Amino acid sequence: MGIKGYFIGLFFLAPIIFFIHELGHAFFGKLCGYKLAKIEIGTGKAVFKIGLIEFKSVYFLGGHYYAENKIDNILGQMLMVFGGAIFNFFIIFICVLLLHNGVLRSHWLLHAFINFNAYIGIAALLPIQYFQRGKSDGQRIYYIIKHLYSRRKSKNTDQ
Repeated sequence: MGIKGYFIGLFFLAPIIFFIHELGHAFFGKLCGYKLAKIEIGTGKAVFKIGLIEFKSVYFLGGHYYAENKIDNILGQMLMVFGGAIFNFFIIFICVLLLHNGVLRSHWLLHAFINFNAYIGIAALLPIQYFQRGKSDGQRIYYIIKHLYSRRKSKNTDQ
């Protein structure tokens, strides 16, 4: 792939893949009753906005999904948080299927797109703390499960 490929991947593919990831959160959030407030692509100062999608100055570094309302539905919360990775893995599945059936031709850019999607999907599920952004999707899932477990535990000790 070379250095040229890494730059293309970082500056061109990464924002597309982050958008796909955040779109997954928005899709499953909407499905579970959340109202989309906005999607941010990148970090830093806002550069421009198209509808509910805001592009930041460092457009190739991450993304974020904001919902206006919170619902007390554990399954809905988990599905919304998993939604980003689900969309990344779904895109990989579609690309591999189209590649296997000859609809798409093998190209380093397509392979970079598939690999970046896998990287973002897997990295998002790691339970880690980000520097400025807060919790990863994996850490959010951990806290949802922890909250559910502590709620059930307190319910059982109250009886």
